[in-house]
Amino acid sequence: DARGRPFGYQLTVFRRAIAPPAPARATPVAGFGFTQVYFAHFALSDIRTGKHYAFERFSRGAGGLAGAQASPFKAWVEDWTIAQTPSSRPIDAAGAVQLAAAQDGIALDLLVAPEKPLVLQGDRGLSPKSSAPGNASYYYSFTRLQTQGSITVDGQIFEVNGASWMDHEWSTSLLDTDAAGWDWLALQLDDDRELLIAQVRNKSGKPEDNFL
Repeated sequence: DARGRPFGYQLTVFRRAIAPPAPARATPVAGFGFTQVYFAHFALSDIRTGKHYAFERFSRGAGGLAGAQASPFKAWVEDWTIAQTPSSRPIDAAGAVQLAAAQDGIALDLLVAPEKPLVLQGDRGLSPKSSAPGNASYYYSFTRLQTQGSITVDGQIFEVNGASWMDHEWSTSLLDTDAAGWDWLALQLDDDRELLIAQVRNKSGKPEDNFL
């Protein structure tokens, strides 16, 4: 905030495809059939007090409860949203989005806009997760996003400015059956550089080959 009080946050939306209903089952009621399940994580860290708040939600992709669309961009789980903004906001630029989430007296309302071009992770955007064919994802990042808005902690509103990091990753096959853990660290350095370090660990505790 303006007095230098530091905060950290996370807002992540996941989408998981599921198998369609078997033909023998009854036809679902119009508007309530779904083939996608969405879940989301919302977290806020108050560095000064040492408190960390974390929440999660799950919802079906039907009835407007949760979903994602490309144009205009929007991803949401109930009233937690990541969406393109109208052009009247102060730091609006191509790719600017509004982040909004609130639960149990903790909230964020932030506008983020890229300060740098997107980065294609891995091999031109294809990020292998093991040496086995097909265990990979498409993966890109905006490593530094100008950020402004407000956060709320126990009913107290703080106007904030800072930097955010955005990842978008998708796949139909991701990890090998021997995978047991995933370590991931992203750093924004004071000299305007960013660093991403990640590895997938197998059941023997060793890192998989051909990762980031």
